[in-house]
Amino acid sequence: MSTLSPIDTAKSVAAQRASELVETGMKVGLGTGSTAAFLVRSLGARIRDEGLDIIGVPTSTRTADLAREVGIK
Repeated sequence: MSTLSPIDTAKSVAAQRASELVETGMKVGLGTGSTAAFLVRSLGARIRDEGLDIIGVPTSTRTADLAREVGIK
């Protein structure tokens, strides 16, 4: 079992909070870096669990790949 460092925990919480502000129909900028990755995963969970329907605009190939992996258009 993996536990997050205090810094990664803070990043995860920030990403979760940001995810809660996203609503169906939005175009969402998806940044680059570890906090952005937490956000992308959180948005993917909302798409899967809540039917959130958004379009992502990634700033890097890595983020684009992760977004597709978790179901973000």
